Amino acid sequence: MPTYDIVKYQIICNNRNKMAQLNEDNLPHIEISTESGFVLFNTESFSSKVFTRDGRIFKLNDRCSVKRAKSDLDILKSKLEGYEDRLPESQVGTAIYGGRLYTCVSQPMICGREVKKLDDDQLTEVLRFNKGFLIKLLDFFFASIDARELYPDIVGCPNGHDHYNSVNLILDESTNKLLLCDVGLSPHEDTLIKNGLDFYSSENVKVYVEKMTKLYNLLNSL
Repeated sequence: MPTYDIVKYQIICNNRNKMAQLNEDNLPHIEISTESGFVLFNTESFSSKVFTRDGRIFKLNDRCSVKRAKSDLDILKSKLEGYEDRLPESQVGTAIYGGRLYTCVSQPMICGREVKKLDDDQLTEVLRFNKGFLIKLLDFFFASIDARELYPDIVGCPNGHDHYNSVNLILDESTNKLLLCDVGLSPHEDTLIKNGLDFYSSENVKVYVEKMTKLYNLLNSL
């Protein structure tokens, strides 16, 4: 079972741009620019710069290293055994944009809609259809919080932790399956460097757990 030592986050570095340079595999960089066909993608993400090209989406962030991003993806695949198809095929590497180096996650574009954009009736049916997957995801979430380990970010909207605000769960309209498009875990590497394990006692986490408990109860009522 892949793990990443949370304690070590606090001594990696405290420079956000340097974290993206922790590229142990010496991967080639993707050059991101509008001149080479990349298009800035409007998103409500608070953590990434997002671009598209040739049917793929490229998510750039300087909050986690490549090593951490790869580890997160491995952990998700392991924890969501039986639901691997709910994670988009993802490639982790580095990208240069605006003269800065970023960790980059590339995925195929999903033909679908964010949960946030579904009306109430649609959302109820989607939750019912995807109940097994969501309960497995929530079990992972709660166990990780209790153990002060990395957890999946089911919502991705820090100003609204309710499940119906989720921008990380995407409905694949061809299958009616929910996909978790954010294959990184939380908290981000720079958050742990700044706050350490005290992060798990924060009001932000308490509210998130409260909202996810309501979702868990809702699912079990369907």
